[in-house]
This record gives sequence, structure tokens and C-alpha cells, in this order.
Amino acid sequence: MVELKLADPEDLKLDNRNLKIGQPYWLKSSITGNFEGCYIINEETDPFEVLNWLKNEMIYIPIIKTTS
Repeated sequence: MVELKLADPEDLKLDNRNLKIGQPYWLKSSITGNFEGCYIINEETDPFEVLNWLKNEMIYIPIIKTTS
């Protein structure tokens, strides 16, 4: 099972102009509360759509746990 966290803008972009290509994400339905995904940010991902998901707290990313 994958643990998810609500994404921050910094989680999804390399800089102010470029999304982080290859970043996996899930979308949470505002109606049902169910998750859809896993999707991957790619060259065709619409940054305005990502911004809308962020504003509506719909986009989640996996929590990466590291072992020491």
C-alpha cells in the first residue's frame, strides 16, 4: 500500500516554469473522496490543470520513506 500526502507546489515543479517530469501523483475526488491514479507528470501535463488541483486540494503524492 502506498502512503500519500497532499502535494505542495514545490513537490510538483522544478522551478517557476517547469513541472517535475516523472513525478507520480493521485487525484482525490471532491465528490466521493476516492483516489484515482497513479498518474505521472509528463510533457503533456497541463500546468493550469495541476494548479487547479492544488487549489482544490485534490492532488497527492507518495510519501517516500528512507532508511538510514
